[in-house]
Amino acid sequence: STMNNTVKQFEHAHYSYGVDDEYIFDGPVLLIDDIINSGMTLFNIGLKLKDQGFGDVYPFALSSIL
Repeated sequence: STMNNTVKQFEHAHYSYGVDDEYIFDGPVLLIDDIINSGMTLFNIGLKLKDQGFGDVYPFALSSIL
């Protein structure tokens, strides 16, 4: 809620999460978030998973405030 623009949201999500190389596999991944605000968390983690060599990434949110 304190990040009122997409640049701040993107930077926060980008620098807050990483991918552990130990768990990489080429199958599909179901990426689950509890609530979606801007979508930047799912977007950034999905990009990181794809960049590390994971297969298809399917984002899913349990709830949305959009």
